[in-house]
This record gives sequence, C-alpha cells and structure tokens, in this order.
Amino acid sequence: MKPIIYSARDHAAINADKITCYYGPLETDPKTGDWCFCVYKNYLGGSPKEVFRATNEQLLDVAAGEKPSDLLIAGLALYLSK
Repeated sequence: MKPIIYSARDHAAINADKITCYYGPLETDPKTGDWCFCVYKNYLGGSPKEVFRATNEQLLDVAAGEKPSDLLIAGLALYLSK
C-alpha cells in the first residue's frame, strides 16, 4: 500500500500498510484535554495497537510550528528517536 498523507485545519495523519500516525482532536490527553500525537500498528487491519503517544506539550518542545502538520512531523521525530 502506498502511504496516504493528509492534513486539514485541525488534524494531520499518515496511513500506511502497517502503521498509522495521527495528530488531532480524536486523541486527547486525559489529564489536560490537549490533543495528542499517536502511532498505531494494524489500525486499518481492524485490531489497532497504540505503540506511541506524545502530548501537545511534548510536541511543541520540538515542533517547527503549531499547525497540525508541524505537530505530526514533531511526533514522528519523537517516535523515531525513542
């Protein structure tokens, strides 16, 4: 499957064969209510497993901007550096 990348005013995501990365209002921090970045395995396969989560505060520490696409890239950077 060719990866699908999309970005809108309030969210951004990458869907690929075995992994999905998402930043936006569908994933929030239970403590603060802030949006989060999440990485899932097998999201499109029906049994998703969350493998990484970063809060908005963590993302803003490394992000180049505040747009959803900027925070998606920051989340990917944090995930790849773990």
